Amino acid sequence: LIEAVAHAPRSPELRFNLGNALHAAGRLDAAEAAFRRTIELRSSHAEAHANLGVVLSESGRKADAEQEFHRAIALNPDLVPAYVGLADLVDDGGMDAAAHRRAVLDIKPDLAPIRSSLLMCLHYTPNASRDDLFREHLAYGAMFPRVPARARKQSRPLRLGVVSGDFRFHAMLFFALPVFEARDRAQWHLT
Repeated sequence: LIEAVAHAPRSPELRFNLGNALHAAGRLDAAEAAFRRTIELRSSHAEAHANLGVVLSESGRKADAEQEFHRAIALNPDLVPAYVGLADLVDDGGMDAAAHRRAVLDIKPDLAPIRSSLLMCLHYTPNASRDDLFREHLAYGAMFPRVPARARKQSRPLRLGVVSGDFRFHAMLFFALPVFEARDRAQWHLT
């Protein structure tokens, strides 16, 4: 990419791709410079603003990152990574992770990744009640179309096999375990 940029120094897409590669390599200063140059070449490059926000956040410059995420959203209100970046900017002093995600959902309530992340945060929020969790689960479920259930013979329990590497020690275990424990054993068998 460096050679390609040398041959086409005014290409915002090459600079953007270089920024992504540098970010993936952990070279945050160089990635920041590449994203800033992309924005100089094309100020309307919403993805570059969002990715610059990520780099700034990882560099500990949260206020600057927040500005970049807001610029990206202003340029492209449907750019989900900008909202995700904004939601992940947890103010270490005053705002908890759940409140930050709620603030982002106030801006754009139809973001399933943010609502899912909010659910995970609520499981670790000591003051979140069961009613809060239930309400948020309902809101998340309402985001997706209902699939009609197929009729099945009730002559035997449904056998369900579940395999996941996430069941060792992962958030997925904590989501799934209560479902498995509360199941109607006469209706379905877990293997």
